[in-house]
Amino acid sequence: MEFSDIYCNHCRDFSLDHLPAILEDYVATGKARYIVHYYGFPRTISEGVLEAGMCAAEQGRYFEFQHALFQTMDGQSYNMVRATQTANLDARAFRACRDSRRYADAVHEMTTVGSRRVTGTPTFFINGESISGNRPDGIRQMIDNALIQTE
Repeated sequence: MEFSDIYCNHCRDFSLDHLPAILEDYVATGKARYIVHYYGFPRTISEGVLEAGMCAAEQGRYFEFQHALFQTMDGQSYNMVRATQTANLDARAFRACRDSRRYADAVHEMTTVGSRRVTGTPTFFINGESISGNRPDGIRQMIDNALIQTE
C-alpha cells in the first residue's frame, strides 16, 4: 500500500524509476497486490489533484494519469492538460468529473485517515509494516520477507 503526493520529488522518482519494475516482478506475477491510497498535502488537495486522480480512475486510467503528471513536473508545477492527453483520458468526461467535485468529500476522508498513519511521502505499508522514502531495495526486501512468511 502506497501513500504519495504529486509534489513529492521522492514519490516522483520512485514512481518513474522503480515502481514499474516492482509492479512487473511482484504484481504482474500474482505475488503481491499494489494499493494506492489517494493522499496529498494541503497544496495538492486545494489544487484538486487528488480529485483529478479519482476522475482518471473512473476511466480506468489512474496509474497512467499519475505517471503522466509526474512526467510533466517542472519544478513545483505540473501540466494537467498534457497529463490528461498522455494518459489518453476522455477530456470531456474528465473535465465534467472535475467540475462536479463529486470526490471532494472522499478526498477529505481519505486524507484524514492517511494523516493518522503517514507523516511523509512516499510511505509504504507491507503487511502492516511501514517504510518511508524512495527506498526500492528496502521495499523489495520487505515484500520478499512477507512472501517467505506466507509460504
